[in-house]
Amino acid sequence: VHGTTWQHIIVPWTVIANRADAERVVERLSAHAPNSARRTSISGALQFSSDLFAESGFQGVKRVIDISGDGPNNQGAPVDIIRDE
Repeated sequence: VHGTTWQHIIVPWTVIANRADAERVVERLSAHAPNSARRTSISGALQFSSDLFAESGFQGVKRVIDISGDGPNNQGAPVDIIRDE
């Protein structure tokens, strides 16, 4: 997920049950170069990601969004406001 306006899914919801599954995910991730834009919207990533839970087709007792980025939130809403929604 990049910024607040340019977001797309590189790897859809996927069950990783074995090494071969994991290697397929790595291949898909490795095939996409990072965006060169210098914006980081952690709040945008949270909003985009939270909407995907309804589309997952999986049931779980816990929902976790794990985000890593290349800097602080510098675009979009403040992270704490979106996190607490």
